[in-house]
Amino acid sequence: GALGATISKAFLAFNFASNFVFDSTTIFAFAGAIAASFAIYFLGRGGAGGSTPSFDRSRLLLIGVAMSAFLAALMSLFVAISARANLARQITFWLLGGLSEARPSQNIALAFCLTIGLGVLLASARDMNALRTGDDDAATLGVNVQSLHTRLLLVSALMSAAAVATAGLIGFVGLLAPHL
Repeated sequence: GALGATISKAFLAFNFASNFVFDSTTIFAFAGAIAASFAIYFLGRGGAGGSTPSFDRSRLLLIGVAMSAFLAALMSLFVAISARANLARQITFWLLGGLSEARPSQNIALAFCLTIGLGVLLASARDMNALRTGDDDAATLGVNVQSLHTRLLLVSALMSAAAVATAGLIGFVGLLAPHL
């Protein structure tokens, strides 16, 4: 998401979506977060010779860390080659995050995305419980594992992209959330 916001701030001379709920920076941040999520998902799928891809959590984690480092490097490159002098300050402020610049219409859209996401997660709770036993056991219990993985990716990407697009990155939340 941060790379999308950086591209928007660095290379767009105007805000093409200023009359909508989200401005162009928010739209690019959302698109960037969705694209990064799918890239990690598809790179992290590993087939063991069967028709159903397996998901190794450590592989997904390592690919996510590598993708994060790569996208941060691209973001730094775009800041460096941008013609805008105050871009580094704007990007740094956006990366620190906060709701001080969020408009009420953005908060309503964020609440809508989070409500949709929570509804899908609650509807998928039974399948997620079966998935805790492992992909093979969940499939034996009748869970369409591939569909569940895709659905969970879409929902988590939607919820996190909406939050980051509205408030920017808030780094300590990313460090704290896995421990809750």
